[in-house]
Amino acid sequence: MAAWLMGKKIPIKFALAGLPAANTILDTWAQFRYLDDTILGSSWSAFTEVWCYDTGYMGYQKKLKPYLKKSYYKKMRTISVSVKQNEAFDLPPEVDSFVYFKLTGECRRLYTQMEKEFYARYEDVEVRNEMAVTNMLRLQELAGGYLDDGETLVQLNRDRYWAFEDWLVDFPQDAKLVIAYKFTHELHDILEALDKRGRKYYTLYGGTKPKDRKNWIKFQTQSDVTDFVVQIQAGGLGIDLFTAGTCVIYSNSFSYFDYDQLKRRLHRHGQKADKVNFIHFIGENTIDTDVHLSLMCKGQIADDVMNQLRLRRISPNG
Repeated sequence: MAAWLMGKKIPIKFALAGLPAANTILDTWAQFRYLDDTILGSSWSAFTEVWCYDTGYMGYQKKLKPYLKKSYYKKMRTISVSVKQNEAFDLPPEVDSFVYFKLTGECRRLYTQMEKEFYARYEDVEVRNEMAVTNMLRLQELAGGYLDDGETLVQLNRDRYWAFEDWLVDFPQDAKLVIAYKFTHELHDILEALDKRGRKYYTLYGGTKPKDRKNWIKFQTQSDVTDFVVQIQAGGLGIDLFTAGTCVIYSNSFSYFDYDQLKRRLHRHGQKADKVNFIHFIGENTIDTDVHLSLMCKGQIADDVMNQLRLRRISPNG
């Protein structure tokens, strides 16, 4: 709202967006309101009444009416131009690969129970989730071997850790590596594996002190520091990690924006590797697979929007 009101006083405006539709095509509405509120309107309620239908829990989620999709893109193209990264720079290919591990023992039993009943109990730790969103977070933690009731955190197994440690054994000792993770308690496991291999590293997470937030520059410039361990939510913007050609995604976020921005830290101008590898650690038959599929779907939405914007370069009149 503040940006829109301020923008009304600016005669000439430009908006630069690396990812204009990180989650849904409707992400673009506020951007276009700022640039020119005559294109899609200045009122969200009026806009959704015309362009959207209600869906999701209690009908709170808005989605673009399918039969209006072509008209929506046509309006967007009136003032939009899209240039993809690989058109501006000569970048190496981006390669995704997967390391699968099995969830075993008590952790598998509790995971199955939590998935079906939204409830799990281990000794004195009892987890009961009424909300689906909270349950998804708890399932993600269980896929990593942890049971969390909000107050007490119990490590049930180390299946994800062992998979990472085994993979790390075969990774070149002097090669640069970025390791990304979601949950704060996973940092200890990751650093333990790096310490065992005698690797030097810097970290970046929500609790990193302001004076240490520029350590990514040291990672970029110091040849003896091989690893940068970053919490996905904390390290997607404002840093460069292109001296590394490999990134381990130890655990992932539901946010496509966070995921994509993490990838862009490595796959960007300055990258010298023949290819940029992203290694995803996935618990078999767990929510890890659902998270990855969800991110891929959001990526398809983002690509769809970008491709539609690109059409203006071919046909300015839509």
